[in-house]
Amino acid sequence: MSDRRKLSRTEREAIFLRSDGQCQKCGDPITIDYFHAAHLRSHKNHGPAIPENMEAWCVPCNLTWGSGDFKDTRFQPREWQQEALGKIVRRIINDQVATVSAAPGAGKTTFAGLVFEALHGLDIIDRMMILVPRKTLVEQWAEGLQKARHLELKCNATVERPGQHGVVNSYQSLNESSLEIHQTMSDNKEGRRTLVVLDEVHHVGERHMKESATWAKNVKKLAGVVDQDVPVRGVLNLSGTLWRSPKRPGGQADERISTVRYIDIGDGRIKAEADHTVSAQELIALGQLRPVDIYRLNARVEVSDTRTDVVTETDVCDLDEKPAGRAAMVALSQSEDYRVAFVAAVLDRLEAAHRALGKHHAKALIVAPGQPEAYLFRDEVDRQMKNRGWPPLAEIAVSDEGANAVETLRKFKTSKRVGVLCTVGMAGEGYDCPDIAVIGYASRTLTKMYIYQVIARAMRVTDYERQNGVIPAAVVIPDIPELVDHLVKYLTAYNPEVAATPGRICQCGHYEIAHPELGPCTECACAVFEPIPGPTPPPPPGPRFDVLVQEVSQQRVTISDGNESLSSFAVKDLSVFVSALVARNVSGAEVLAPRILVALNDFRMQHPFDDIPDVDSMMADVKTRQRTTEERAQTLQKRIRVLEGWWKHNAESEYPVQVLAWKVNQAAGIPKGGRESATVDQLAVALDFARETVAEFCRRTGKKMPKRFDG
Repeated sequence: MSDRRKLSRTEREAIFLRSDGQCQKCGDPITIDYFHAAHLRSHKNHGPAIPENMEAWCVPCNLTWGSGDFKDTRFQPREWQQEALGKIVRRIINDQVATVSAAPGAGKTTFAGLVFEALHGLDIIDRMMILVPRKTLVEQWAEGLQKARHLELKCNATVERPGQHGVVNSYQSLNESSLEIHQTMSDNKEGRRTLVVLDEVHHVGERHMKESATWAKNVKKLAGVVDQDVPVRGVLNLSGTLWRSPKRPGGQADERISTVRYIDIGDGRIKAEADHTVSAQELIALGQLRPVDIYRLNARVEVSDTRTDVVTETDVCDLDEKPAGRAAMVALSQSEDYRVAFVAAVLDRLEAAHRALGKHHAKALIVAPGQPEAYLFRDEVDRQMKNRGWPPLAEIAVSDEGANAVETLRKFKTSKRVGVLCTVGMAGEGYDCPDIAVIGYASRTLTKMYIYQVIARAMRVTDYERQNGVIPAAVVIPDIPELVDHLVKYLTAYNPEVAATPGRICQCGHYEIAHPELGPCTECACAVFEPIPGPTPPPPPGPRFDVLVQEVSQQRVTISDGNESLSSFAVKDLSVFVSALVARNVSGAEVLAPRILVALNDFRMQHPFDDIPDVDSMMADVKTRQRTTEERAQTLQKRIRVLEGWWKHNAESEYPVQVLAWKVNQAAGIPKGGRESATVDQLAVALDFARETVAEFCRRTGKKMPKRFDG
């Protein structure tokens, strides 16, 4: 009997819709009732029956192709993953244990799959066992590995089924009975050779978490002690950041993790040693993570030109750092005036991100100081959206919601609509939702580890940005000095100007902006560095700028150097300028408005005797030349996508948006997936058909046409 999973009718229909009624191999016509769902990476070679690995083929093509691979649909390794893979595999083969510190969003899940595949191919490993710090991450890991590398894991189980590659569980699941079965399954002598992957392993050593002491004991029983006794074949430690711990009397550290190697860095502390490190700064410079802009509640926007500064704040976190409990944050969140202003600022940033991303379904995350405040934020988001004439956007995910919260997190992640998620801590570490572009940070927790993890939720890059340019992540915070100081201090290096500047990382993991006068590391006095390349040539030195938007009532925008005002603009003038950029399809203009001001002031300082040109003269080259064919085609495609997006949210009951897209393409003679190569005339026909289809639906139902199409 075949173990091949049978596709549901819905899955078959979805695969067919992608084909545009043509065999995706030879182009012959096919029908929804007579086609084969073909594996691109073959079933024989463990290619799964998932949409990413399937195409609609005619029956002759599928029958004559055979059982070989047509195309490898797995995610290909990023540059850092290729660089680290050989090093980590050799470390595990020789010493059984390796540690990787990779910034949130770097792709640790995919990297773990690559390590397993390499070790399995060398006949070193038979299976993998993954432990994660939250129950909500179990299915996310399984889905991520299946999609990225076609590895199938059994969730919340001690033993996998035949044909599966292992299991994934939470640290909390390691109790007396389950631990015994895991040990039996993974023991090198009696079980199957197992690679144990410990996700966000730093949690195992955090003493301020009640579960941590139990986690540490059970991990030690399962995976042993590094460089002494490791009963499993291999251990891969993963963490989003390196960490330090205090030494205790007798040389023992309460936070020492048995599978991690440590370095004595003096001053009574030890630091985790990583075999490979990739920082957020490196990934921002490569365009693989978003930079970060911080927006204060009173409309203060800090965008610093730190090209001459030395950033000595390290990415290494202290596990014994105590959360800062600020009563002021709770009191503020319960104040209606504050809540109204805070939510309005988040929604403004969300609207700007939504437009900058080509009307993509951008999302926001509001992190509240407690559950009562999370509910208040949820209600305020919905109230303001209704006042703006839009449907409510907010979702709530807090522990009191139980299983409903887990389902909410899943739906919010997969939803194709704009949304705001209000929570306390459930959508922090490990929650992978690239659509999140805005963070409303109202938490009273100011530990470096927590701030890094929460802000990282908005730093992942969407597919749209990979094609059209990365926008900054927006972080809205109350203007509380302690909170502002913490976030600015921790996130300065995530500013794009800093991230694009040449830097260095010492062997202890401290990051600094490169500077010709720098000697030993200012954090630990280490003298061994790994350079991080910057742009060529590097940006010229210049003064530090803060873009300070004064209170709304003053209607002024002031650029200062921290001491005195250098220049001032009327808010309405900024709005005119940004509107001009938006009208000319400058990607991300609204999101980049503060940086536009910095650029204007830069021009003024470099050309003190020249007037800053007005909008029309600055745009003269754009206005006077004729648009290229590509520009015209992109504009038409964007307008078609707007209509399809409107249909998805207003006319799904008529038929799915995929069907509308199919009909639009058919009307214009555009093959499926062919809009990027379609002619301007074809796209114009497609737009007319889409507009008329929507207009006809509106006439029948009384709905309003989308804006920009109602004239």
